[in-house]
Amino acid sequence: METLIRRLDAWMAAHRPALYARLKPGATDKEIAALRRGLGIAPPEELLALLRWRNGQAADAPAFQHNRALCGTAEILSDRQMYRELLAAGDIEHWNDGWIPFMRSWGGDVLCIDAAGTRRGVPGELFIRTSDDEEYSPDYPSLRAWLQVFVETLETGLWRDDGDLQPTDEDTLRAHIGKVAPGYPVAGDE
Repeated sequence: METLIRRLDAWMAAHRPALYARLKPGATDKEIAALRRGLGIAPPEELLALLRWRNGQAADAPAFQHNRALCGTAEILSDRQMYRELLAAGDIEHWNDGWIPFMRSWGGDVLCIDAAGTRRGVPGELFIRTSDDEEYSPDYPSLRAWLQVFVETLETGLWRDDGDLQPTDEDTLRAHIGKVAPGYPVAGDE
């Protein structure tokens, strides 16, 4: 994971300096401890490594990936609390405390880690929970697989930066995901 994060750091510094300058410093041991307590479940070590690299980004920073911002420890905990409250109020039907939102879009979608394997029995899978209270099939079996695909495809020029970072070819991206993580992305919505 360290090597992938070093490669991500180098690529972001060289190719996305406006975003790089707005990434927050890495999470402190105190912030990591607060996240562990607040989650009440063990977060994947890959998430902790990512947070130790950068504890989110400034609110006015460009998107990190796919119109999504990288969440820090405080945002992860506040998003989970918000979803708990929405569920308790009956405003949403789908939320589980085994889910850890680590990226959020400006439209309200969150990229979550299913840390407890509550959706398909596979702990660590990444899936999107939309602002419309929908959940989509997982694209990645783990945060490490996501980061590996992201870094490798950044380095090969598969992403374009027009203020947001989007893949230049979705089919090539899906094929690379399948190469790194056979069986993913999972076909169809759940």
